[in-house]
This record gives sequence, structure tokens and C-alpha cells, in this order.
Amino acid sequence: MNELTPISQISFGTTDGKNEARNPNFESLFYDGGGYYRKLKEDPLKFLVIGRKGTGKTILVRYFQKILLKERNVCSKFIVAGDFTNEKLNNFDYMKVREEEREIFWRYVILKELASLVLKNESGFLNKKHISQLRNVDSDITLNLEQLIQENNESLGGSVDLKNTSIEAKESIKNISTYATGKYFNKIGELTESLMNVMKKAKKRYFLFFDDLDEIKLGSIQSNDGESSVIVLAKLLNDFVTALAYVNDKLLDIDSGSRIISTLRKDVAEQMQFYGNNINKIITDNGINITWFSTLIKSNPQQSDLGKLIIHKIKASVEEYKSIDDKKLFDIIFVRPRKKSNPFKFIVERGFGRPRDVIKYLDIVQDTFLDERRISYSMVRQVQSEYCSWFYSELRNEINILENSKSIVKTIDLIKKNGKVIFNYDGLTARRKLDEQEFTDIIDLKMDLKSLFILGAIGNHKKLKNNNPIIEYSYRDGANNPDFSNNFVVHQALRNYLSIGE
Repeated sequence: MNELTPISQISFGTTDGKNEARNPNFESLFYDGGGYYRKLKEDPLKFLVIGRKGTGKTILVRYFQKILLKERNVCSKFIVAGDFTNEKLNNFDYMKVREEEREIFWRYVILKELASLVLKNESGFLNKKHISQLRNVDSDITLNLEQLIQENNESLGGSVDLKNTSIEAKESIKNISTYATGKYFNKIGELTESLMNVMKKAKKRYFLFFDDLDEIKLGSIQSNDGESSVIVLAKLLNDFVTALAYVNDKLLDIDSGSRIISTLRKDVAEQMQFYGNNINKIITDNGINITWFSTLIKSNPQQSDLGKLIIHKIKASVEEYKSIDDKKLFDIIFVRPRKKSNPFKFIVERGFGRPRDVIKYLDIVQDTFLDERRISYSMVRQVQSEYCSWFYSELRNEINILENSKSIVKTIDLIKKNGKVIFNYDGLTARRKLDEQEFTDIIDLKMDLKSLFILGAIGNHKKLKNNNPIIEYSYRDGANNPDFSNNFVVHQALRNYLSIGE
């Protein structure tokens, strides 16, 4: 190899999994260092892909779908649930109907999508009778949601508010013919039975994928008094996951080889634990938990899965680099100056140990230094501020889902005003008292610091006698609770954004 390729020619990927999946080289760029694809492919019990934002949930399920479609007799559909459910939820007084009705609603959503996919792709004399029956049931059950709500209200005794229903819809409701069963629940059962009868005989396998569940517009859902958006979302997704488990159990019972798969944000999954008796069991038994944590991130990030991911993408992008030893190629691309940190380690330290952070940083480097052929320490330092602004926006997105989000943001303002990279709880409390009127929105400082610790925005800092401190971050060291007897340290990227030190 005589000449290096400009770094602008390397495809590190994008921060949005949907966009990365559109890359013509998506399959060659995909890296399965953690074996998550293998688990999803080989274990029919796995139907939840769980992980923090930016860990690659969407990329994993998109890759799985792409490989599936290469097989014969496989049909699939990818559903961005935020877009898919908004119209329905706008008309469904979700939080006012009984809990069992809400799960039935989600069964309806899932079964209808699966039935539509099956009817579109199934034919054949042997299955003709069951297909005809399924088509009749599917047509019969296709009600608009005003009708669905009305039947729920009459047959299940739910409390439903139809005061905002249009005059035309109300007239339509009056003319509904009563089902022989008299209950929407039984009609869902009939749809399930008819669908499974078809799928027992079907030669094809069917896969539905739900993604971006956390992007459902909660403003369209009327919450109970005093409930925050995170509580509403946790309850809603609790119902969805319970219904998802129900449908997947039915598919397993008939040995169909089909599955309904969904992504789920880790922080949302943790909130869901408070609102469902069996949800932890489902998440544990049926979930794949994506994490990129490695002790190598501290000392040798190039040997961690994140480092291997980037080397994989570099080799997949440049033909001439494929034959070069990984370590040698890493040292060629990431130039380490004397007495300075490796530029890749510098990048990793300013993220949360996620692919999204590293890829965004490298994208900024590429856009700034188009003609450069290597990535230096000086280059990554020059673009640090631009990256850290993006990092804070990402952090705010994760904070917004928390019940104490407004208080947390104000606590970040307090940390900025405190002006110290390393601080303790008592010192921050004293600083708050100096400007008490400015920080009245802080409801519980201890709770806010715990939330920021779990997010990784701050870590624990313990100074030892040899002056070599132990620094512990939740995303890196697996800790779930901060030690308030020790100091706290502000994350590298956040301290840069807040201008409180290097």
C-alpha cells in the first residue's frame, strides 16, 4: 500500500439506524462483535431488542430483516410505531379505559398488521378454507376506533369519553350491528384463531418489526391527573409488550417460525418495571440487552468492541486496508503523539460508550478535515466543542423522558454555576443556598444527582493516598447507584459544554 485513502472515503456510519440501513454497503459495514445478531437469529424466544439510545437497536433489527429476506418463503414488514399508532391513539381515550382493554387494543394492532401481511402473501388450495375465513373475520373486525371504543364500552363496561366524537361518527355508531358474541374480546379471539389456522399450514414465515416506540406522541394521550409523560409511556408500553408476548406465544405454540420483534429503550424498560407484574420476566426471558461496556474502554479502547467496530468499518470501506493487521491499521489511522492520549481514546472518553457517540465524533472530524488521511489528536481536539453541543442535545433527549426532567435540567445549571469539575453533595447543596431563588425548581437534589449518575453525565470520584483517583461511571463500570460519601466528577463532554474545565 503506497498511499493512504482520505478519511472522507471511510464510511463510519450514521447516528440514525434507519439511514445507515439505507447504505448500499450496509451488510458489509454491520459488525456483530457482541453476538446479538446470532442470538436474535437462533433463539425463537427473543423478540425484544433492548438498549440505551445509540447502542444500535435499529441497526440490529434492520440487518436481521435484510438477511431474512434473502431466504425463500419469508415475508416481513417494518413498522415505525411512533408514526403507526399516533392516528389510532389520537382517537382512543387510552388512559381512561380499563387495563385489560388497553392490552386488547394492542393485540388488535399487532394481529391486524400480521393478518394483513399474511393475507397479502398467502394463497393455495390446501389453505383456501382457512384463508377465506381469516379474510371474513379480518373484514368484520375492521372498525374505526370510535366503533371499537363503543363496543368496548358496552361489552366490557369501560369508561369512555365520546364527547369529542364527530356527529357523523356518532351516527355510524348507532347503526352498528351487534356481534353474535357480544364482546370485542371474543372477536379478537376469533381473529387470533383464524390467523393461527392459516399460519399452521402456511409455507412462509412472517416477521413484523416495531421500532421507535418511545417516539409515540404522548400529547395525544389524555393522562390521569398528576401523571408525567414517562408514567404514561411506561404504562402504554407495558400494555404493548404484554400483548406482544401473547401473540408471540401463539406463534410458538403452532411452531410457525414467525415472530413479532420490537426494539425497546433501556430507560423506558426500567420505568416499566413499576407498572406490570410480569414485565420483568418478559424482559429477562425474551429480551436481548445490547451493551458495549468493556473494561478495555479505560485502558485500550482500540481493543474494545467499539474499537473493533471502527476498524471493521474502515476495512469494509477501503479495499486496500482489508489485508492490513488490525492493530497496525489502527495505529496508522489514529496517530498517537508523544505524551498525549490516543485520539480514539480521547473520542471514547467523551461519549457514553455507545457507537452513536463515536460515529458522530468521527463524522464531524471527516466533515472538517476532508482531505486528511489520518486522524490526529489535534484534529479531534479542534472539533470537540461542536461534538459536545451535540452530546448535550442527546443527553437532554434522555433526560426529557424522566419524571424529574425539569428539576434535573436545573441541577445541571447549578453544577455549571458551581464551576467545579469535581464536587461533593454538601458543597453543591451549599452553593444552591447562595442562590436559593434561582434554583427553586430543584425538587430533590439527591434524586437529580442519582439520575445524572445513571445517565452517565456525572461519575463518582474517589481520591486514593497515591493520588491516583478511582473514577466510576455507570455506563462504563456497571454501577447503578452513586456513592454520596465520595465526590462526583462531571463527564468530559459535559464539562466542555458547560465551560467548567477541560
